[in-house]
Amino acid sequence: MDAKRCTLMVLAVLLPLAVGGCKGDHPVVSHSSTEGIDRSAETACATFSAGYRRADTTAERLRLADEVGRYAGRSDNGAISGGAGLVGRSANRGDNSWQAASGQLLRACRAAGWKPV
Repeated sequence: MDAKRCTLMVLAVLLPLAVGGCKGDHPVVSHSSTEGIDRSAETACATFSAGYRRADTTAERLRLADEVGRYAGRSDNGAISGGAGLVGRSANRGDNSWQAASGQLLRACRAAGWKPV
């Protein structure tokens, strides 16, 4: 994958989160909101949990991060939307970074009350 295409994929992940963060009370801006789990956060958590272990390549990780980011970006839970952003940024930084970000997102999901099905 060339650098230009990789950059475009990363932007596709991060841009929706950044645009959604224009409102001052949005969870991307305010990471203090961890009050329970709304439908968008629940979908983000379930989607990520179902796919993160199988996402072995950078392209697969970016696709998963993009999908999870779309849901998390609509959530009122700042810890989950912030965790989704971290996952997006870690997608092309290697296994250790991906695993650390994955753990953080899943911890935020569990702290909010999400339970794997």
